[in-house]
Amino acid sequence: MRLFILMAGVLVLTAGASAQSGNEDFRIESWSGGILESDWRLGLQPGAPGARSLGPVWSARHASGPGTLFSNPALLALGGTTGFAIEGRTGLTNAFLGFGNNALLSSERIETATDDFLSDFDYASTSAPQYTSLSGITAGQSGQIGALLVAHEVAPGVTLAGGYHRRASASASLRMSGLETVLDAGRRSGAQTIDIDILAQLSAAASFSLDLDQLALGTGFHLGTDDLGSWHAGFSILRRSAHANMNWSFQPGLMTVLSGSQQYFYNDPADPNLAAGESNTLFWRARAQYRGRAWGARGGLRFATPGQILVLSIAANWSQDLTMNDPAAFAEGHLPIFVNLSGEADPGPHEEELLDVEALNLAKPNLTRPTSDSLGTSMVFRQPSHLTFGVDLGLGAHTLTANYVLYHGELSVEGTYGTDSGTPKTFRVGKALDYEIRAGLDFQFPDRVRGAGWLLIPLRLAFLDLDGLLFQALGGVTGYSDPHYSIGGGVAAGSGIATGVERNVRDDMLRLLDGTTPTGLALARRYTLLDRVDVGVTVAGIPDLFFRTAVTYRLP
Repeated sequence: MRLFILMAGVLVLTAGASAQSGNEDFRIESWSGGILESDWRLGLQPGAPGARSLGPVWSARHASGPGTLFSNPALLALGGTTGFAIEGRTGLTNAFLGFGNNALLSSERIETATDDFLSDFDYASTSAPQYTSLSGITAGQSGQIGALLVAHEVAPGVTLAGGYHRRASASASLRMSGLETVLDAGRRSGAQTIDIDILAQLSAAASFSLDLDQLALGTGFHLGTDDLGSWHAGFSILRRSAHANMNWSFQPGLMTVLSGSQQYFYNDPADPNLAAGESNTLFWRARAQYRGRAWGARGGLRFATPGQILVLSIAANWSQDLTMNDPAAFAEGHLPIFVNLSGEADPGPHEEELLDVEALNLAKPNLTRPTSDSLGTSMVFRQPSHLTFGVDLGLGAHTLTANYVLYHGELSVEGTYGTDSGTPKTFRVGKALDYEIRAGLDFQFPDRVRGAGWLLIPLRLAFLDLDGLLFQALGGVTGYSDPHYSIGGGVAAGSGIATGVERNVRDDMLRLLDGTTPTGLALARRYTLLDRVDVGVTVAGIPDLFFRTAVTYRLP
């Protein structure tokens, strides 16, 4: 919350105005925090779609259905794959989950952060500040269709499949209105001290959305069966696409008053005090709608011993760098001439000041200059190619699964923002992946609750299996069978990438991205209805959030 207050202060030209070492000393005379509202939605799927998915872990023992097109296409040739599948997630927010609209950011936290901020700038009013009020601080996931798939056996042991899969979806919006402050400073001019007052009001709005989709066609085929076991292979071609939209706008309203009477307004085109070529325009905005597509391919092998006691698999994935373009993307702004964004709020002896009041032109205190902001017309999204080795060990009806993923490349975003002496500055943020380890457990429960099976009810409730309990109770009508409960997760090792960003931001990113990073954790369950309908639910996951549901209808 303190970071938000600091950002708001910067936008109204207050940050860095405290206790400079010269003869200028800014202090905040009054503060009204305005109204803040925001909404954040996220949906990520680290695993493959389908009712028989084991979260982020790829299992080659029980997994089947059209969704294996996006994990190991060799599994397409397994029995029971032919059919249709649809997957989606329910729209949820913190309010729906019972936390309340504004529970993510408490009023007490805002008050504490605001008081800390104002104390740094010598808050001078005798009355208490008006704190920022909240109006709908929500976060969660949006309802959407995550996958549509179909598979058909065109010949004995040969299956063709095609489908659509939304791998990631994120959106965010923020709106700030009514933030007002008054600052007071004194500046010496010869033997005279000139009073400088700045009256500021801020309105800001920002929105962002990102969608990563893929279309695929593939085939799986049965290579044969020998004394060792059965062999399957497959491959697929993928067309990946990315859509990223952003629209950010900050419109500060400022007025400078000298000696208590001379008023100078920003964004006043009729100001007679300005000469030709001078400006008092004050704003910042950025807009972009990036679009891009790239190709990818998968290939896989599967070997299973008799009775599927041991299942070995290997899947190779090749990813092409995805370049997104928007020829109309732009970022631009105008700031007062005494604002130096490359400076520091609390500069050392050899550092520049964020606000240099000495640069204020007392004859024209509302002069502004264009910033060096610019937004590149293209961005590159890189995904690593990888080789996944899988081992499934049958423990009766249960399964222990382990994956080892060997990566080649990086998961990163590269683009340009701003200029340095007229040259665009390139940033690159992400992680150079080395390897990943995943593991999962799948437990099969009895079709009917008998005897000691009642002891499993608390575990099923932990998986929020209310629908399964209902269908099981009506088993004579629903044909409820083959219930499974699974947990899976993984960690990846690699080194962080953060170039072309500010030093303090880079250090924070590298601390977050370097070394071992969790890549996913999921609680999932599935069951079958009427012998042909597989229902799978990811109850909770990281980063997959809540209640992703897949339904597969298997054709005869």
